[in-house]
Amino acid sequence: RDLHDKVYLPNEDGVWEAAWYSAGAPTFVPFVTADFCAGFTICSEIWFTQAARAYGQAGATVLFAPRATEGATLDKWLACGRTNAAVAGAYHLSANRVGAGSFGGGGWAVDPNGNVLAVTTASVPFITLDLDLTVADAAKSTYPRYIADV
Repeated sequence: RDLHDKVYLPNEDGVWEAAWYSAGAPTFVPFVTADFCAGFTICSEIWFTQAARAYGQAGATVLFAPRATEGATLDKWLACGRTNAAVAGAYHLSANRVGAGSFGGGGWAVDPNGNVLAVTTASVPFITLDLDLTVADAAKSTYPRYIADV
């Protein structure tokens, strides 16, 4: 089943996504399982916080954010991941491509209030956490998540 088509496509040297692919429709509808409600913000999409907000307002408790970014840029990407978590009131979980070129790992787990729970590194390439999804449910009624769209 198609869960999400990437909407925001960059055109960077060596990464010509906007030239290679067609953007998906800008609808950010979460998918629901028996255990949780979640959404995807793929790589560049985490910079467009309206996606995180839409997912949060639709009840998402987890946002998955796979990326292929340079290791040297981890701090700014993590700041955006923290913002997405806080905007959505959802856990923000990201994994990054490692290996070819300057791709540098640096995945993370952030709680619904933007607090970093864990970050992967070369020496800690994998993390496992138990997430309390009721924390994300409760976050939906707190600032800034409860503010209605105009």
